[in-house]
Amino acid sequence: MDRKDFLRLSLGGLVALTFGCTRSKYERLKQINEGIYAFGELNLAEGQNAALLVHPYFVKLDEEPKYFQNLEEFIPEYDGTLITLESYIKLERTASRIASLGRVRNAVFVPSEIFNPTPQGITWDELTNFLRRFDKSLLKLLGGFYRGENKGCLGVVEYELNSRNLETEVLHEIIFS
Repeated sequence: MDRKDFLRLSLGGLVALTFGCTRSKYERLKQINEGIYAFGELNLAEGQNAALLVHPYFVKLDEEPKYFQNLEEFIPEYDGTLITLESYIKLERTASRIASLGRVRNAVFVPSEIFNPTPQGITWDELTNFLRRFDKSLLKLLGGFYRGENKGCLGVVEYELNSRNLETEVLHEIIFS
């Protein structure tokens, strides 16, 4: 077997593994809207507080220990709906981690592309419309790589939502850069 055959077989195996996981990856989650998942029934009230986590477990604990401490204190204590935008290949693992912190009620998950916060299965407009159901003031943004508006995954999300007239507030104590 030459290098070209090896790479083709490896890529084929990776594609098969990825697509095989995709079919069952959201077993613990129930689809509540197109491209939006939760652990079960949600009790969503108009005007309820909401926070959007973006790729919260992208970095390693030893790289950002203070970030992880703040994040994992925030998740179970937050009084509102917690929406997580996570790469579709990591969504189930992130959902399990959030559940292990005691956050099952009012936890929503939106799959995104890999290394990209673009929602998968819905458009930015559809995601923004879903988020408008919550607090009419500022949507809290946290948990992602941020270097200012439109820089880093969290910055891109901030830009996309603000450009659709959804006001946001970045919680700087719970981001990484």
